[in-house]
Amino acid sequence: MRRTVLHVVPSLGPGGAERQLTYLAAEQVKRGSRVHAAISEFGPLLEPLRATGAVIHYLPAHGNYDPRLLTGMITLMRTTRPDIVHSRLLQADIIAGTAARVVGIPWVMSERSSENAYPPTVKRLLRFAVARGAAAIDANSLAGAAY
Repeated sequence: MRRTVLHVVPSLGPGGAERQLTYLAAEQVKRGSRVHAAISEFGPLLEPLRATGAVIHYLPAHGNYDPRLLTGMITLMRTTRPDIVHSRLLQADIIAGTAARVVGIPWVMSERSSENAYPPTVKRLLRFAVARGAAAIDANSLAGAAY
């Protein structure tokens, strides 16, 4: 059975989370998965991600708090019907996690840091609350897994 995966990341900038997405998408496509990626900002990793065979969906937004991000994500999930959603970075975790709950799709969140990296903000608390609904959390360190 071919799986459909939707990856969510705010941008395709030159960071590590974005690069890891590109590597993972390439391997998933190679193994026969249908791979989609949702982004809100283009960047230098756009072409490398496109070259993997992933379908890239642009969700336009006027900043991180644009409500169109959530409504667009819900619509995208209903349209692409992924078997699983995987998000990276704070903004994507909140939007994708919330939308996945609304649509009823299992969601995996990536934790790229540890508790010390997050100042006590409303966004951090919101992400923490949304993370409780994750099917799994992919941590790249023991400190991240503990958090």
